[in-house]
Amino acid sequence: MKRLLLTALVLAASACVSGAPRDKTPLMLETAVNSDLLILQTEDIRVAEVRAKRIAYEYNDANVRLTQMEDHARRFCEGQGRDLILVDMRLTKRDGFRRATFECRDRPVLIP
Repeated sequence: MKRLLLTALVLAASACVSGAPRDKTPLMLETAVNSDLLILQTEDIRVAEVRAKRIAYEYNDANVRLTQMEDHARRFCEGQGRDLILVDMRLTKRDGFRRATFECRDRPVLIP
């Protein structure tokens, strides 16, 4: 009889512990990896350099437009609360590839 009660008590306690998650418990964990940067790792586009306020791309100008890189760089800078400026454009050693470097600059404070 004692074993039966003890078994029932252990089963009830384990059912309470392994219950469904509460509503406020997050079901997914956020990772620190920026998926947009991973998407651009293709044959035509490559993220060449990422720093705190600077991002550079190497891209095939026959298949990719500069505005596509600019949109991605704008999202990169807006995530930091900064404005975007294209600071450098140059040809690379790879045939048909260019390197575009964008810099994030602090937004000017407008005094009313």
